[in-house]
Amino acid sequence: MVGVIVLAKLRLNTEAICVECVEPEGIWTYEIMPALLSVDKYSIATDGIDAATVTAKVHPDLAEITFYHADTGEPIATVPINPATHTATLQVTATTPGTIHIRAGEPTITRLNEVVITAQ
Repeated sequence: MVGVIVLAKLRLNTEAICVECVEPEGIWTYEIMPALLSVDKYSIATDGIDAATVTAKVHPDLAEITFYHADTGEPIATVPINPATHTATLQVTATTPGTIHIRAGEPTITRLNEVVITAQ
């Protein structure tokens, strides 16, 4: 499995999707992420023109990543990875108001591979 490992404490664990470790300061969850998502703006107009750019930071070994509608699991697009930056982007527009919940790759426990955009 290829992915980005993330959380406050990093520990490489290629044998499992998620590991919980109990330490004196609390329980830490270590999870292999398919991607880390960010978005340039969390709110867009419903004019079909205003757009938010979702950026997925992925492991260098990946050549593409699939973006999904996180609520339904339906694929939106499979996007090639920029080999120089290890990122892929998705432009999001809307023509009706609502919440747009986007995920890159498979579902995860921490949901760091998801973003929520409000269309208004």
